[in-house]
Amino acid sequence: MEHVIQNQGDGSLFHSSYLSIRWSIAAGVKMTYRILYNGAVANTGAQEPIGRSDVPKLAGLLALEGVKKIGIIAEDPAVYRKADLPLIASVHGAGDVEKVLADLEQVDGVTVFLYDGECANERRRRRKRGTAPKATEFVVINEDVCENCGDCGEVTNCMSLHKSDTEFGPKTTIHQSSCNQDHSCLKGDCPSFVTVHSEEGFAAPVYSPLESDAVPEPQRPPLDRPYHVFVPGVGGTGVLTLNSMLAWAALVDGAEAVSYDQTGAAQKWGAVLSSLVLSPRGERAESNKVGIGRADLYLAVDAMAAADPLNLDRCSPEHTAALVNTGLLPSGEMIRNSRLEVSVDPMVDAVSRFTARTVAVDARAIAEVLFGDYMATNMVALGAAYQAGLLPISSHAIEEAIRLNGTAKVQNQQAFRYGRLAVADPARVAALISPPARDAGQEHEHHRARLPERERPGYDALVARVADLAEEDRRLLAVRIGELIAYQDTDYATRYVDIVLEVAGRERERLGDRAGLPITREVIRNLHKLMAYKDEYEVARLHLRAAASTGCRAASPAR
Repeated sequence: MEHVIQNQGDGSLFHSSYLSIRWSIAAGVKMTYRILYNGAVANTGAQEPIGRSDVPKLAGLLALEGVKKIGIIAEDPAVYRKADLPLIASVHGAGDVEKVLADLEQVDGVTVFLYDGECANERRRRRKRGTAPKATEFVVINEDVCENCGDCGEVTNCMSLHKSDTEFGPKTTIHQSSCNQDHSCLKGDCPSFVTVHSEEGFAAPVYSPLESDAVPEPQRPPLDRPYHVFVPGVGGTGVLTLNSMLAWAALVDGAEAVSYDQTGAAQKWGAVLSSLVLSPRGERAESNKVGIGRADLYLAVDAMAAADPLNLDRCSPEHTAALVNTGLLPSGEMIRNSRLEVSVDPMVDAVSRFTARTVAVDARAIAEVLFGDYMATNMVALGAAYQAGLLPISSHAIEEAIRLNGTAKVQNQQAFRYGRLAVADPARVAALISPPARDAGQEHEHHRARLPERERPGYDALVARVADLAEEDRRLLAVRIGELIAYQDTDYATRYVDIVLEVAGRERERLGDRAGLPITREVIRNLHKLMAYKDEYEVARLHLRAAASTGCRAASPAR
């Protein structure tokens, strides 16, 4: 039989999987057990594994069982200098994972690879709850330097490496509110990463508190029969908490509630599905699971999970109403492939085909802009569903359930209210989360102010030369002319403008339409990218500019 690798967590190991190792030794197979020793039972809520042994004791027991070789990977190998380890065990740093696995593969018999490292997800949770020291060293990406090459995603497969659309095209950004702060992304070969020391962290809330009566009450569906709610979502976003809160809210309202949660992958943002059946007082539900075609509310807190045909089976085009959060969290493939473009629109369309009514709200954008925390997303979505008249529970009961839960109750309460406002007054919320873009004149003033006084007359003259182009072309040029002057000088930017105007003149002769010059627009974008080549001097300038504009004195390149 070829060499086999079997992954295990320490929770599974101490629960029952230790016997698997013993059986493998008895059977004389050639395989490696790869054990993640992180101190948390991830599948059921990150409890401490019962009956666990420390790594030296575990290694000694495995040696007695007949394991041929043990490789231990430690975040800090120095802690094992005086450890009582069996002779078959060796200790290595985190950079030696591939080497250790290759060595174990050559051994004829059962070997064990032990990775001793705290669960990063659990560390992040404990920091948020105040049971662990807060992180003060953060990794950020300078988007001016980033070229969206995708190396960081390929190296780390980190689900907090998100894509963002910028003036200069798609870039990679670190999603700080979900980042585990393990700094594994620094392993990538990229000069855009910088480390920042901050005692206060990132993204303080910017919302103005809403009163409970700030939004008019909607017409709620009557609870005169069992009402089925199905919640497709992903792990690490609070889907189970949302389901639990709704169940408690039903009890506060005097109704009956039964629920069923399906969890699987321990990895952050693996699929999580929750069922909730609400019934009038005294009426027993047939099942605690929403069956095929039974959903009255399809509360899609993740659009990708919602568009899965296996989940859409719960919907009925005759009676199901859906609330879809259009703020996509990236999949693993989106992280690994920086060029992959995924639109949420087909997902919303797929849900619409299976439901009688669909309401779409970018709950994630509202949560992150107003509260600085993506964990508020589900409460925003819940508020939107309530205000759309899709829940037979009162707002008083929902807010009471939030209070009883006790965790982040003020934020969750406000997130629920802002979700309601997003449906009742979408223009008001849109203005809060999406400030209007600058026009050509505003971009001119902005970039003019960033230049030294001596460069401004030349900048004004170059912008005046392109005044007869379309509004969007002039806006693009106002940005890029200023950038090229800062990159080198006015003469360099003049060469850029000369080429753009030459292309525009020839294209205008051919098309006869100055408002639509598609080739010119591509030249505006791509010629600037070519001329603003990022050598080491330019990278240094962009980092210094970012530090100066943010007032950050502690930012430093990560390498």
